[in-house]
Amino acid sequence: MKLQISYYEGEFLTENEQIKEVKEVLMKILHGIQLRDNDTYKTYVKEDLTCFEPESQGFQIDGLDFHLFFGKVIPKPESYHLEIVRPTIRVFSDTAYASYTLLVSKKQGVDVKISSANETRIFQKEDGIWKMIHFHRSNTKEN
Repeated sequence: MKLQISYYEGEFLTENEQIKEVKEVLMKILHGIQLRDNDTYKTYVKEDLTCFEPESQGFQIDGLDFHLFFGKVIPKPESYHLEIVRPTIRVFSDTAYASYTLLVSKKQGVDVKISSANETRIFQKEDGIWKMIHFHRSNTKEN
């Protein structure tokens, strides 16, 4: 399985070291989600994570159990490609956020599924490690 990530038209042009660190953690999280790698997810996500996403049916989800469940029961795609469109990462001392549109193409058998979502992820630096503390994901289109 090959992971490809592309960036378009975002604010990664003036990267400093902290932005690079946040981007690296974001990529590890997105990669871990696609590979159903719960260990990576737990490494870079706080246990008291909060989120709003389509799967939560409009309710705030607290903690990791909801997300780890999907990492166990949904099969990995045969292959996939991620596009991060118009990314913005901003860092404020030990807090940061990333905002972007994520396009995901997945192949399973003869089928290819393409989905897109607008995502915002918030990070906090603890003991030198950036960890995601909240995210909001809204699907935009699926076919």
